[in-house]
This record gives sequence, structure tokens and C-alpha cells, in this order.
Amino acid sequence: MLDLANLSVNLKNVRDKFIVSSILFMIFASIFSLPSTAFSQHYTSNRFSRPDILPSATIKQIRDVMGHTRILENEYLEIWQRDSDLSIRIVDKKTGYVWGTVDTSKANEFNQTWSGIASSIVAIEVFDKGGILKAVGSGATDVLKEYKKNGNSITYKVSFQSVGITLTFKMSLAGNHLTFELLPDSIVEGSEYSLATVMFMPFLGAVREKEVDGYVFIPDGNGALMRFSNAAHYLAPYERKVYGKDGGIDDMFEVNDLKAKRPNDFAVEPPQILIPALGIVHAENANGFLITAKSGAEFSSVVTYPSGIISKYTWGTIKFIYRQKYTQRTSRSGAGIQVPQKDKNVFNAKAEYTFFNGNDASYIGFANYLKGNYTTGKNEITVVGDKDVPVMLYFILSDIEKGILSYNVKNVTTVDAIIDYVKQLKSAGVNNIILFIDGWQKGGKSGYKVSEYGFEDKVFNAEQRKKLFEFSRAENIKLYFVDAFKKVTERQLNLRAYEVGINLSQAPILEEKDDKTILFNKTYYFNAYLAIEKLTQKIPFYKNNSIENVALADFASTLYSDNRYDNNYPRDYIKNQSMKALQKLQTSLNFVAMKAPHDYAWQYADAIYDVPVNNGQYLFLTDTVPFLQIILKGSVPYFAPPMNLSFYSREDVLKCIEYGAYPSFTLTELNNFELKDTGISDIYSSQFYDWKQEIIDIYKEINSALSRFLGQKIVDRRTLQEGFVVVKYENGDYLCVNYTESEKEFENNKIAPLSWKIVEVRK
Repeated sequence: MLDLANLSVNLKNVRDKFIVSSILFMIFASIFSLPSTAFSQHYTSNRFSRPDILPSATIKQIRDVMGHTRILENEYLEIWQRDSDLSIRIVDKKTGYVWGTVDTSKANEFNQTWSGIASSIVAIEVFDKGGILKAVGSGATDVLKEYKKNGNSITYKVSFQSVGITLTFKMSLAGNHLTFELLPDSIVEGSEYSLATVMFMPFLGAVREKEVDGYVFIPDGNGALMRFSNAAHYLAPYERKVYGKDGGIDDMFEVNDLKAKRPNDFAVEPPQILIPALGIVHAENANGFLITAKSGAEFSSVVTYPSGIISKYTWGTIKFIYRQKYTQRTSRSGAGIQVPQKDKNVFNAKAEYTFFNGNDASYIGFANYLKGNYTTGKNEITVVGDKDVPVMLYFILSDIEKGILSYNVKNVTTVDAIIDYVKQLKSAGVNNIILFIDGWQKGGKSGYKVSEYGFEDKVFNAEQRKKLFEFSRAENIKLYFVDAFKKVTERQLNLRAYEVGINLSQAPILEEKDDKTILFNKTYYFNAYLAIEKLTQKIPFYKNNSIENVALADFASTLYSDNRYDNNYPRDYIKNQSMKALQKLQTSLNFVAMKAPHDYAWQYADAIYDVPVNNGQYLFLTDTVPFLQIILKGSVPYFAPPMNLSFYSREDVLKCIEYGAYPSFTLTELNNFELKDTGISDIYSSQFYDWKQEIIDIYKEINSALSRFLGQKIVDRRTLQEGFVVVKYENGDYLCVNYTESEKEFENNKIAPLSWKIVEVRK
């Protein structure tokens, strides 16, 4: 068997590495484009969705209100409580279904610590003086509890005597929402322990093995399900920070535990959590609830324990982080020790539990509910038109290249070539092209200074700009100029001028690859606050140079604090200031596109590119679902990752169609071997003529499938059989996608293998 990892590692010559990588890419592309038995069963993996399990006539109740007293009630819900341990029960008045934490008086599989957590209304984690983490739940016998009711809210004071920490928080009932709020000044700490995290009702909806049919919904990447299952021996739970890692405190690259000699050049960060939410469903289309972080999302993580870790219960919640460990450097080489934060994060922790029943009790219902928070008043037709779907062509004009004695700017794609390519595609029936232009800045894509504004005259002087602007207007082509303000190379910032972000160890925030022969093996994070300033200051430059549309490569998809000892900016401050800058940018320009933005930026995005189409595919995740796409479809146009950079198989094209995602391609005029000494040497296959026919074929197919649904929202989605999915749009039509190699049928319509079909059922 060919050891691809070691083959790449042992190659000593950069040129040889490039050639082999290019060959491997072409081999993989050809393999994935062929119908092969080895790859034909992908639709049974967790990259896709399992068939839906509809509820039976009788839904099994696994909780009851015995021993509890009703304390709150409205037209939707009843809240019951057991005073001895603050165990909670929630009754859906429409269905009679009872939600609750685990009754540990009946469940004897927990130790004393977890018994107090499983039944708790609030649980905490604390650090002792040695930095050891300890968990405590309000259900523990030595915890003092008192509460006071005021209308439809209750204020609790919980004293965890064993660790000397007291919390005061409020629980409020309004409609089908139950909200918990903890203010920072209500936290009292002792001298022996410091508060690390807080969770409200962590075991609400927990299920012992396969006690009921259902799942935990996790917003990992585009969306994932963890179906309730028998206990298994997993090594670790799922816990990921909302909005990704905070470079101001987190290590940006984790050491992998793969038993192979491979560099981290091939390491890929798992997809981010773009939205602070988690849902639990007991019997799909019957009972469910969704947890959202209404405040404090920047300091939260999504946590899920599959059955087999700690206990046989599957449970999940949102955890609020007040302190965490970070690497305190002990040497100039970067070595250090893990210590807890000295000062706790200051924020309002607010979690909202929204309860659903009937057809709304599913990940689809959760997504439909959230549409109102993000997409009200938006319609993608204002951006892309109403006749043909768009294709995104991402052209790189120039980049920096390492020469014998110095660096120089290398022309990668000329304006004349772009115009010629677009004409060729349009004459072949590619009717709606959106151009993204990168490497237009002085110094090229990897060499321009974030703090300086100008054009690269070698490839984009005044005459060339005029030619491209006139062509785009004549052809009615939207032209976006790509800019990056946060993740940069050493050539793009001044390390001695406070331009680099600083973490708690007072070290630069960066990612470093093992391969020192790469032109830029370090990626630096620009000072977060300065990045906001630079974006705002650049708006007049855009307007003065007729730049009407801008694409932000990293601004809305990267959120990190800056912890310089004399002037620090916490993560929530950076988020709030970023939103102000985005609002100003959107108001000043025509359209703003963003690369995989966090949810707080969606309201300012007119288009989204590199939208996630997969999740992290952890073993305990059973399904991939288009949660983000259901929220966004019809309101904001979104583009799949570049289809010439590994997202190219037949199944991938079908997934674009199913998810309502538009195609994109990263393109150059030069062949990729000529880019081996530039900052984009990791782009292995982008020369236009290598992909021209694929662009035409893929576009035409996706346009045929999705043009009917421009401006239409997804209202439902069902997996009828493994590999056979039906998506319903608000106009009443169905889009059927068949990933299998056998014919399928829906509403007396035949859907061919590895194909799709639109089924009209409108009255």
C-alpha cells in the first residue's frame, strides 16, 4: 500500500513535493469522478443523512412529575420543581410530554459527583489552586439553595459549599421559552477555588442509550446529528467553542495523536460552530427543544456526551466559559505549562430553551424557527437575479514569489485573460458569472500590507482597472474585490509596530507549519482591534476607486481577543466593534460578500462563500444535515467551497444541488507548477483551461436544478431511504436527489441513479 503521508514527508525537494502533490490530486480527482464500488456507498456514512424515523402513535414518556411541585405556568408550558435538589420538569401543555433532568434517585449508575450534576438546574466547573478541574452540580446534598418567585420568573441563589462559590441567577417563562440569566456581579468566589464554567440544566432531555428514538442536533459545520444509541467506548466527548478558537488564549494548532510520521502541513482545522445553538429531539416531529445563547455566546462552547462516556446517557448543553487553561510560556522556544486564567471573563450568560412539538420538533423546525432571527427582509434575487443561478469565479491576479536574493511580485492572471475566459464561458451558456478578484493589492495576494492601500501596477494598473470595470458593467457582471485583514503573512504586517495579535502568554498569535521550505510557513493574526480600524479606514479608498463590492476573506469568520498586557480587548468587545464596522461597510458599498461568517455577521452579508457542506465527521456523529442552508436558502446566496480544490465528485455535485449551494472555482492563468515558489503553492489545480469544460458542465446541471428555486426558501427535507433525499421548497415543488446506484421513486416519478429530479405537486 502506498503511504501517502510518509511519501510527502520524505521528499526533500520542494519542486518534487509539488509535482507529487499535483499528481496525487489528479489521481484522487479521477478516482472520485468515476462510479466505483469502493466509493459508491458514501451515502451510508455520516457525511449524509440516515432515513427519518417518524414517531409512532404512542410516544414513550421517560420522565414524570412525581415528587415535583408546579411553580410556573403559562398557555404553553408548566414548570415543576423538586425543592430538595432543584430537579426540574417541563410539561408541554399541548401534548402532555414531560421534559426533565435525570432522576438520580432511580438511576444508580452515577457516582456522587455526577449524581449531583445529572439532576441539577445548574452545574459548575472550578479550578483549585493547582489548576485541577472539578465539577459540582446543584443536586449535590451539601449545596445550599434558596429561591424567590416574582410573577413568571424565579430568582435562585445556589451556594456550592464544597468549593466556596455562590451564584444568583434568574429563570423566566415567556411563551414557549424558558430563559436562564446569570449576571457577572452575582458570582461570589472564595479563596480556594475559582469559577471555570457554568451550565444550566445540562441533563435536560438526556436519554439512556436507545430509550427513545431521537437525536442531539449539533451546529458543527453545516449541521450534524448524534442519534441516541447504545453505549460505546468513545475516548472523549464533543466540546467545541462557539465561533472557533480564540487565538488570544487557545493554542491555534493542537498536536495530533495519529500514529504516523506526518507534518502538520496536512492538518485541517475542524469546521467551526457558526451559531450558538444545540437541540434535542425525542421522536422526530413529536417533541424537541432548542438551546440558544442569547448573550455570552463569545464565551461559550457546545458540549455533547454520547452514551458510554461517564454514563450510558447521551446529553448535551451550552457551556459558559469564565476561565480556561492556556499555555504560559516558560522559554523563548515556546515551551510552557498549562495554567488557568487569573481573571474571569466578564459577560452576561443567558441561555434560552425553546420548546417545540409536532412537525416543528426536528432540526428542520429549529432551522425554520431561526430564520426570523437572521434573514427577515432579505431575498437573494436582489443580488443574483431571478433567471439563472450564479457561478463564482475566484481569480488570483498576482502573488509574491521568492527569488534568489529577494522577493518579487509574480503575475498570475491578467485582466485580458479574465475577460477572455468569461467570454468563452458565456458563449458556452454560463449565463450568470460573479467575479471575485484577489491579488489586486500592491504586493500581491500574500505580500500586500494591511495598513497600506494601493493596486499592484504590474497586473492591475489604471488602464487595466478601467478595462475590467467597463467589461463588468457592459456584461452586467458583479465584481467583488477580496480583502483579508486578520490572517496574514509576515510580509503583510509590522511585527514591531503592535500590528500582530498577542495572546495571554504575551506571544504573537500565529499558526506554524512544520515544513520550513514553504514560502510562508507561519500565518500571523493581525491585532484584532487594529484590523477593525483598517477595514473602516479602507472604505473611502474603495469608494474613491470605484470598488462597489467587497469580499471579506477572514474578517467575519475569525474571532479572537487581543491580550496585550497594557491594552487588551476581550472577545465580546471585538465582536461588537466588528459588527459596527460591517454595518458601516454594508451601508457604504453596494454588496458585501463574506467567507463562512459567524451568525452575528449574517445580517451584513449579501453573499456567503465557502459555506460549510460537511461537519467534523466524528465517530459519534451519525448524520450530516444542511442546517445552515435551511436557514439561509432564498435569502442570502451562498457558494460551496471551490469545486476544483477537492470538492468535485459526482456526489459532491449532487450535494450542491440538494443543499441549494452555488458552484465556485478558484482559477489562474498560469499552470500550478509555475506557482511553486509563491504564497499560493498549496493550490494544486487552478489553471483555467484544465477546468473550463467542468465549469460549463457543472454550472449547467446546477442551474437546471436550482434556477427554479431562486429566492425560494427550503421548508422541509426528508431522507426517505439511505441515499435518497427529498427537499421541499416554499413554492410547493420538491427537489429529489438520488445518491444511490439504483432507481428511486417519489410521487410516481422515477429518479435515475446518481441523479436528481424536480417534482411539481402544486395545486
